[in-house]
Amino acid sequence: MRNSALGDERIEAVTLSEQVAVRLRNDILTGAIAPGAQIVVRDLVERLGVSHIPIREALRALEAESLVISRPGQSVIASEVDLDELHDLYRQRQVLEADVLRRAFEAYDEAFLARARSLYDELLSLTPGPPDSGWWGAHRSYHWCFLEPGLTPWSTRLLQLLWQTAERYQRLYVLVFASADTANVEHNLILTTAAGGDIDALIDAWLQHLTRTEKSIASGYVARHGEDPRTE
Repeated sequence: MRNSALGDERIEAVTLSEQVAVRLRNDILTGAIAPGAQIVVRDLVERLGVSHIPIREALRALEAESLVISRPGQSVIASEVDLDELHDLYRQRQVLEADVLRRAFEAYDEAFLARARSLYDELLSLTPGPPDSGWWGAHRSYHWCFLEPGLTPWSTRLLQLLWQTAERYQRLYVLVFASADTANVEHNLILTTAAGGDIDALIDAWLQHLTRTEKSIASGYVARHGEDPRTE
C-alpha cells in the first residue's frame, strides 16, 4: 500500500505462508513444538484456519532453516537436538564471530559505545524466562550490535542460521540462562574490553562467553536426557 504522506511507494505485504512460518518457528524455538515431534498438516489447518498450501510452503521454508525434517511419503517432524550439533554450532560461531569482530572493531567509536551501553542497560533490566519476556530479543540485539559493523551478506546469512539454532538450545536447556548474574558479568566485560580499544582482549572475552554458554547448555541437556548416545 502506498503511503502518500511520506511519498513511499513501496508495497509491504506478509503472505499467509510467512505468517504460518513465523508462528511455527516460534513454537519450535521455544519448545512448544518439542524436538522430534510430528507436525501434522491437517491439524495445523484446523488450528490456524488456513489451507494446506501456505502451511506446506511454510514448512519448506523451515526445512531450509533446518528446523524441520520432511521425509518423502512420511510426516514432517521438528528437528531433533543433540550434543554433537550443539558443539558444532558453537565451534562455527566462535570462528565466524571472531573474524567479524576483527573487521567491526574500527567502527567502535563513542557513538557506537553509547548505543552498546544503552542495549546493555536494557538487558540488565530484563530476566531470562518466558518467550515474551523481552530478554531474548534484547540479548540478540546486544550481541549483534558488536557484530553488525563487520558483517558481509554471506556472514550475515550464516550467523543468522547459527544463532537461530543455538538460541533454540538455549531456550530448551538453560531455564534461567544458567546464571543471569554470570551472563551479565560477561556481557559487561565485552563492553569494557570494546571500550578499552584492545581487540584481542575483546575476542578473548567474547569467546569465553560463548564457551561458558555452550557448557551451560550441555549441562542442561545431560541433566534432562543423560549422555548423548552418540558420544557414549
